[in-house]
Amino acid sequence: MGIESILVSFQKYADTPEQLARSLEKIIPTTWNPAAAMTSRSRCLVLDDGQHKLEVEMGPSPSGFSLRFALCNPRSIDPLFFHLIKSLVREHRLTMRFCEDCDGVPEWFTSSGMIDQWIGPIQRCIDWRMRLPIK
Repeated sequence: MGIESILVSFQKYADTPEQLARSLEKIIPTTWNPAAAMTSRSRCLVLDDGQHKLEVEMGPSPSGFSLRFALCNPRSIDPLFFHLIKSLVREHRLTMRFCEDCDGVPEWFTSSGMIDQWIGPIQRCIDWRMRLPIK
């Protein structure tokens, strides 16, 4: 993944990492990457459809995990990203934290309907981040 990315984290996940992989596999092909440079004792699940690449990082406690994508992905990743986060929140009844510091976007989301309500400001935040120079 690139240096700059969009990151969201999820809380209250109750199933196994393998179940999460199966759930995501319904939307985009997934593979575990044991060689990924992650935080200590974390596992990396790569979501890759040949055009877009995202990563899920699951720590030792699967109740929380993060999803990110590098800003070097094509802009067509945006609808896929929204589909993934809404599906995860809805299917697994998760709380999602939007980890980007953007005006007008709440930090916490508790439903897919709430994501729909704020999709415009979230999209503007992603657009703004994509225009920033990569460090």
